[in-house]
Amino acid sequence: MVVSDYKPGGRDDDDASRKRAKESLQLQLYALAWRAATGRLPDEVSLRFLDTGRVATVPVEPKRIVKARELIVVAAEGILGGVMDPKPELMTCTYCSYRELCPASKAPAGRPA
Repeated sequence: MVVSDYKPGGRDDDDASRKRAKESLQLQLYALAWRAATGRLPDEVSLRFLDTGRVATVPVEPKRIVKARELIVVAAEGILGGVMDPKPELMTCTYCSYRELCPASKAPAGRPA
């Protein structure tokens, strides 16, 4: 089983695209969701770039899945406890659902402070 995430654009070469897929927290969370639904991890995850047709597929690494779950647990505990320690980055902040509430997003042009 391959869990995929579609991206509108990606100008990376094949190696950079695979690295991006391997390090993608989003793909790791999708793999966790697949496990919650089916009882097993997918075999692979992939990024599919619509503009170029490039597909970057990598095997699921259980140690990365464990780390992703730990990150989510920490984030959820913070959110539930009212503690949101922003870690501003341009790509993260640009797509964050909480940017309207976050003091870090008040920097000029919506860029992280």
